[in-house]
Amino acid sequence: MPIHQRWDAEHCTLFVRFEQPVDADAFLEWAKAFNDDTSLPGGRCEFIDLSAVETSDIKAESLRDLADAFRGSDHTRGQTRVAVLVSRDVVFGLGRMYQAYRGEDSVDLEVFRDGLDARRWLDLPDDVAGA
Repeated sequence: MPIHQRWDAEHCTLFVRFEQPVDADAFLEWAKAFNDDTSLPGGRCEFIDLSAVETSDIKAESLRDLADAFRGSDHTRGQTRVAVLVSRDVVFGLGRMYQAYRGEDSVDLEVFRDGLDARRWLDLPDDVAGA
C-alpha cells in the first residue's frame, strides 16, 4: 500500500495520501510508525486522502485496532482535527465506522466526500498542495 506524507509547517497540517491496495496489516503498521513519530506537534490538522482507494479488505476488527492504536498516542491529543477524504461508498462506510470507534475524546474527526469541503473544515486554503 503506497503511502505519501507531507508536513506543511505553515498550515500546521499533515497531508497523507493512500493508494491501492489497502491492506489492514500495512495500515496498522503505518499507524504504529506514525504514533512513534514525536516530531509532529499536537494541535495540528491532518488531511487523510483515501480518494484513490476503491476497495478494501479492512474489517471492523481492524478498524477498532487502528482506533485503539491512535487513541493511545499522546501527540494526537488536544485540538487535533482530522479530515478523511473518500470517494467510494464502501470507503465512506469504513471511515464513518472508524470515526465511531475513535470517539470524540481524542480528536475532532470528520469524513468527507468533497476535498474542498474537507479543506475548508480544516481552515486550509483551497490551493495548498496535498501529499
